[in-house]
Amino acid sequence: MNKIAYRLISALTAFSLALAVYFSAGAMSAAGMNTAPENIYYVSAAGNDANTGNAEAPFKTLQKAATKAIAGDTINLLAGTYTGVATVTLKGTSAAPINIIGNSAVFDGGSLVLKNSEWLILQGLTFKNATDEITALSSHFIVFKNNIFDFTHAGILVKEYSSHLVVENNEFYQSCAMGKTWTQLKDSTCEGGAVYGSSYGGGTYHIRNNWVHDVFNGFLFTDDTAGKWMNSNVFIYNNRFERVVDDPAEPEGDSFNFHIYGNTMIDTHRVASVTTSGLGPVFIYNNVQITKGNPTNEASRLNSAFKVNLSKGYTNGLWIFNNTIVGNMAVNFSAYDMLSRTVASPWTVRNNIYVTAIKAFNKIPAGGSFDYDISKAPFGITETNGKVADALLDSNGNLLSNSPALGKSTQISIPTWFTSSEVILAGANLGALQAIPAPAWVSPPDYPSQIPANIAGWPDAMVVIPATPTATQAPTMVITPTPDPVLPTATETAIQPTVVVTESQTPEPPTATASPTESAVTPTVEPVLETVYDDTDIAFVYSAGWEDVFKRQAYNGSFKLTTENNSFVTFTFTGQSFSIIYKGGTAFRKMDVYVDDALVGTINERTDSSSFQQRWDYADQLVAGSHTLKLIFVTPNTSNNTNGSIDAVIVR
Repeated sequence: MNKIAYRLISALTAFSLALAVYFSAGAMSAAGMNTAPENIYYVSAAGNDANTGNAEAPFKTLQKAATKAIAGDTINLLAGTYTGVATVTLKGTSAAPINIIGNSAVFDGGSLVLKNSEWLILQGLTFKNATDEITALSSHFIVFKNNIFDFTHAGILVKEYSSHLVVENNEFYQSCAMGKTWTQLKDSTCEGGAVYGSSYGGGTYHIRNNWVHDVFNGFLFTDDTAGKWMNSNVFIYNNRFERVVDDPAEPEGDSFNFHIYGNTMIDTHRVASVTTSGLGPVFIYNNVQITKGNPTNEASRLNSAFKVNLSKGYTNGLWIFNNTIVGNMAVNFSAYDMLSRTVASPWTVRNNIYVTAIKAFNKIPAGGSFDYDISKAPFGITETNGKVADALLDSNGNLLSNSPALGKSTQISIPTWFTSSEVILAGANLGALQAIPAPAWVSPPDYPSQIPANIAGWPDAMVVIPATPTATQAPTMVITPTPDPVLPTATETAIQPTVVVTESQTPEPPTATASPTESAVTPTVEPVLETVYDDTDIAFVYSAGWEDVFKRQAYNGSFKLTTENNSFVTFTFTGQSFSIIYKGGTAFRKMDVYVDDALVGTINERTDSSSFQQRWDYADQLVAGSHTLKLIFVTPNTSNNTNGSIDAVIVR
C-alpha cells in the first residue's frame, strides 16, 4: 500500500469519526466531566484576523486565535496550507487543556513555536518542508498526538527546560533522507531527530506508539550547550522504527534515568547508541531488532544493535537486558559496535538473544559485566553462563519448546529506577518477551526551578478529547504484516514482529509497508490496515456506571470498568470488521456484543488471573459503511467486584 492510499484511508476514517463525534456531541466523559469547551475558535488559510473567529468567519492565523483562547477552549485549523512561523503562548489547565486540532491542516514550510505554554493537546496536524517543525520553549504538559511530520532537522525540538511531554501515535519521516547513504546524511541539514532534546531540555517525556521510518535519526537527546541541565526521566517505548540510517534512540550528555523499551526496529542500523559521558542510568530492554540488507547503504559500514563508547561513562551506569536481536541476514552485522574498548562506568548486559552471522562483540570491552546471553555466532567475549547456540524462535518470536534459551534468565534486581526492584526473576526466558515492571520517575539531582514538579498520573492526567463536532481527530493508525496483526500498546511486553530462526532456516522478517520511498523493501504480503480506538476516544458514548482505571499494562495506560448490570457503551465506526480489547480476571463476567442492534456474540471476560489486553475478534464480514457497536454488561451483580471492561476497539 503506498503513502497516498494510506493517507486517503486515514482521511476517510477521520471523516467517519467526525460524523460519529457530531451525533454524540454533548456526551459526558466516564468520570462525569463535561467535555464541551468554553469557546471554539476557527482558523483558515483563507480567513481574516479581523473576523470573529467562528466557523463562518474564521481567523487567518493561529497567532490570532491564541490571543483569544483560554483554558478549556479549542482551536480548529481548517483544511488548507499554512506557511510562516507561528509563535504562540497558550495556557490551559490539567482539568481544562487547550486543544489545537487540525482538519487536514498542513504546515508547508511553516513551523510552530510554543513559548511559555502549558496544558495543550495538539493533534491531527501535518508538517512538512520545515527545518524544525515544532519548537517547545519553556513549555510544559503538552501532548502531541496523531500528527504527521516530514521533517528536515527536527520534528519536535525541545529546549529551554521544556518538560512533561507526551509524543504518541505520530508518524515521523524525512523526505530529505530517502535513498541517501550514511555519509551523505552525516553532518548535513538532515542530521537531527524526530524528537530532538537540546540545550536546557527538561525531561519527563513519554514517547510511545509512534511510527518512525526513513530517517537518519529517531529520538536524539544531546548537549548543544555544554554544562546545562537536560533530559531526565525519558521513556521511549512501543514505537516502530523502519529504515533508520543511524540511531533510533540516542541518549547523550546529562541524560538521567533513560528507558528505551518495548520497541520494534525493522531494517534499522541499530537499536540505540550510547557514546558520550552523562549522568545515566540508561536502560535498554524488551526491544526487538530485525535487520536484513544494509540500512546505511554503505557496504563497508558495520551494522549493529548497540553502538557503545563508555570511555567517559555514565555515572549511574548502563543496563542492556532481555532484547531480541536478529541480524544474520544483514550486511556486516554485529550485536555490539564497540567504538572504544574502555569502559569507565558500570555496564551490565544480561539475558539477551543475538542472532548474527559474525561474533556478537566486534571488540572485547575492557570493563563491564556480561553473562546469561545466547548467541548464534560466537560472543567474541567470555560469558561464564552464556550459551553459543540457536535460540530457536517460532514465527511469533516465542521460544520453541526445545529452545536452549528457555528458563535461562538470571535474576535482575535494579532498585530505585523501576516500580519493583525485582525486574527479572531467575529462570525466566531469555529475550524480549518478558513482563518487566514499569519504569519509575526519579527526582534528578539539582532539579532546576524552571521545571515543574512531576504530578501523579502523568502522562495520562488530562483527557485527550477534541470537543467540537467538526473536529477530525486522527485515530491511531496501525499497519501490521499479515497474518499476525499486532496492537502497539503501552504494555510490559514488547511488540513482536514475525521471526523464524533455526539452524536450517534463516529468518524472513516482516517487510516494510506504506513507504514513501522507492528504495524501500518491497512487502511480500499485502499489509492489513487497522485503526485502533482507545476507550477514551470521543467516539465512545458511555452510560452511567463506568469509571477510568489507570494501569500501565492496559492499552494507552487505562481502561474503562463497570460493576453495574446493564451498563453499556456504544461506538459508531466505518469498516467491515472489528476486534474488542478488554481487561480480564477472576472477577470479570460477560459482555453482550451488538452490531446495528443485532446480537452477534458474547464475550466472557473471566480469566484465571489478571489479564490485560485480551482480544475478542468478530468473525464475520460486515457490509461496507457505517455501523454501531454496542456492548452491554449482562451478568447480574450477585457478588462483590463483578466487573466488565472495555480497553479499545480495532476497526478493519
